[in-house]
Amino acid sequence: MNLKFKMVPPEEFRDEGCLSRLDFPFATVKAILSKPYCNGDDNYPDDPDKTDVCWCVKSSEGYILTVWNYKNGPVYCGSEYTLEKINHFSVWYNSKEFFEAIKALMAQYRQGWLGVYDRTEGNP
Repeated sequence: MNLKFKMVPPEEFRDEGCLSRLDFPFATVKAILSKPYCNGDDNYPDDPDKTDVCWCVKSSEGYILTVWNYKNGPVYCGSEYTLEKINHFSVWYNSKEFFEAIKALMAQYRQGWLGVYDRTEGNP
């Protein structure tokens, strides 16, 4: 799989396909997927009472992966919970291969095998 991907605007977010989860800390998800949309941003595409951050990335093949935290961050649980303490994220995806490739990148990053991932070139 060619692993080039980019963030897409909120209007392209999808909540369809297969539902799963990512068990990685916020810092890892952010390092691979880039800066998230945050609760309070204009056009925030998710539930502002239950989520704090979300990402939607699109592969060069057109596959969509939407990632968000749900009821486990400061908006829902209180200010003692910070984004940095979030370790579980919900995911919608329409390509298992793309989802598994993103998970593998995150695992490599956590193991220290991967520096900052260059999403535009698709190469570590």
